[in-house]
Amino acid sequence: MWYGGPGGGWSCCVVAELIMEIREAVEEAVNSETLLQIQSQVQEKLKHWSQSFSNAFQSGKFEEAVISVQRMTYYVRVNDEIMKKL
Repeated sequence: MWYGGPGGGWSCCVVAELIMEIREAVEEAVNSETLLQIQSQVQEKLKHWSQSFSNAFQSGKFEEAVISVQRMTYYVRVNDEIMKKL
C-alpha cells in the first residue's frame, strides 16, 4: 500500500510519481474494500491540500495556492477513477 507522507514541500516529480503509484494501486485493487482504503487516503490528501490552499491564499502566497490547487486536481482525478471502479 502506498503512503503519501505529509505532502508539504514535495517537488512536482515526486508528486507525479506518487500519483502514478496511487493509480497503479487503484488498477490492481481486487475488491471494493481495498478501493475504499485507497479512497480514504486520497480524501485525506485532498483535505491537506485544501487546507494548504486556504492558508496560502489567506497569506497572499498565491504561487503556493496555485500549487495546492494543482495537487488537489490530481487527487480529485484519482478519486474519480476510484468511484468508477466501485
